[in-house]
Amino acid sequence: MATQTGYGLDISKFMEIENLDFEKVEINPEMAQFINSKETKCYKVSWTRVLPLVKTRNVYLRDGWAFVTVENVQDILVDEFKSHLQKQLAKGARHWSNNGLSDEENRLVPIFNFFTTEWVFKNFMK
Repeated sequence: MATQTGYGLDISKFMEIENLDFEKVEINPEMAQFINSKETKCYKVSWTRVLPLVKTRNVYLRDGWAFVTVENVQDILVDEFKSHLQKQLAKGARHWSNNGLSDEENRLVPIFNFFTTEWVFKNFMK
């Protein structure tokens, strides 16, 4: 059974497009006692990747793995996004600290100045 987003793309297809290759396993009777889901499959991921779900006991844990239902897969996606964003911000910080500003000054400084004006805060930050 595919879980549809509001845009006609199911989660499995989205994960495939974004190269998020997590092992998909059948929900066995032992797991079913702990997982409330209509789905027959779940994703097997390291338990450290879904700590909020572990905290709220919304996953089945076994041998260092968390079994995440499709309904809760957004936590995996959020974790992947945060990880990617942190890497890119660190890369950007290194670029700026190595005199990267001189390369980008004509292009980016006007944009930064625009977003720091009072008009922007009044009109877009409501």
